[in-house]
Amino acid sequence: MRPDPAAEACGKVGFAYCSNSEEELLQDANIDAVLIATRHNLHASQALAAMSAGKAVFCEKRCA
Repeated sequence: MRPDPAAEACGKVGFAYCSNSEEELLQDANIDAVLIATRHNLHASQALAAMSAGKAVFCEKRCA
């Protein structure tokens, strides 16, 4: 079984909370900022949704 990418990233950087549910994160009033580390074709729509929800956004860009 492959590890959960969100949980793996959460553990690597020491985040207190992670989720695979975009809606859950955007509706949580306790979250001020989100890290978007999904496939590149999803970045724009997810960043716009997060900003519309009043969240600060960091969008990960990995170069191979």
